[in-house]
Amino acid sequence: MSIPRKNAYRLIFTMLDTSGLLVADKTVAVSISQDGAAFASVGNATGISGGFYYIDLSSTNMDAQNIAILGTASSSLAYTATVIIDPDIYTSKVSLTVDSVGTSDRWESSWFKNGAPYSPTAGTPQLQVVKSSDGANLIPPTNMTQIASTGRWKYTAITTERVSAGAAYYITTTAKIGRAHV
Repeated sequence: MSIPRKNAYRLIFTMLDTSGLLVADKTVAVSISQDGAAFASVGNATGISGGFYYIDLSSTNMDAQNIAILGTASSSLAYTATVIIDPDIYTSKVSLTVDSVGTSDRWESSWFKNGAPYSPTAGTPQLQVVKSSDGANLIPPTNMTQIASTGRWKYTAITTERVSAGAAYYITTTAKIGRAHV
């Protein structure tokens, strides 16, 4: 599920009792924590029916890397609902240029945040290439090099790290984005 960051968002959630049964018709106070900060009230949720509730979160509420929502209802028992949201979607597009006459293969990676070009700013992205035939590393997790200020990253594979004609591989790229690896 893609939840866009910095946009207002209607969060629908359920309230459960200690037996795991839906709890309806309660006043549910909702608090939010942005990026691990202390919880702050954002108002009361609106009951839909049958234990389902919603809260409309503003674009200011959604302006964080990680968002935790806590819904609390009081009666003879205390009920809570907890939801954690990471509103950004990161992807990497990887390309390979095989130099059939030279001595190296060139891997390149471009990163995207919510579909827009993005360059990881914390740490160095890594490339890993695994042989699908036996699960062995062709290229173990290895740092890539930034190509000037293009937002693209590269790795040049030589000798035993080169791909073989007709073989299949799994490619993984990772990067540290803020405080998390993706």
